[in-house]
Amino acid sequence: MIINRIALFATSLLLLSSQYAYSVTSDGSLGWNSTGSFDVSLTIPEKIMVSGLQEIALGEWDRESSMESSVNACIYTNGDGNYSVTMSDNSSLSSGFALEDADRENAIPMTVRFNDENNTANNILVAEGTTTATQSGANTQSQDCAGKGNMNIQVLIDELALSTVPSGAYNSQITIMVDPN
Repeated sequence: MIINRIALFATSLLLLSSQYAYSVTSDGSLGWNSTGSFDVSLTIPEKIMVSGLQEIALGEWDRESSMESSVNACIYTNGDGNYSVTMSDNSSLSSGFALEDADRENAIPMTVRFNDENNTANNILVAEGTTTATQSGANTQSQDCAGKGNMNIQVLIDELALSTVPSGAYNSQITIMVDPN
């Protein structure tokens, strides 16, 4: 009977000590209570978004002058506000930017310019498919720039290029890709 009580006591101690072993946290110490600590980490990648782009409808050519128009849009980033821009279009007949007729038989070259502000002053020439130097001024507070743009895209079509193609409708779709720097 004494042996059974000793065995029961030893088993109780073993169970009691294993209960405490499971309740102790990694950095704590054995006792009536224990405190441990651990780190929580998170990485938020830099992201960027362009919004507010609108069609540039040049209308009908007056047969006397070059044509140009521009659109303001928004670039937002959760980073430092620096970014680069690459633009391309869907034309197939030209190296560079071009408007094409529906049959893709005739093309009108166009110049595309970019500015990291809401105006055409000091804008830079964009070569199709080529990344610009680092730009600044992306909005870092509001994804839609609080309803105001912070960049400008301008298209220009030379009078000579307009005068050498047949009549008809000409279109192009320009894609802008912005990358955070």
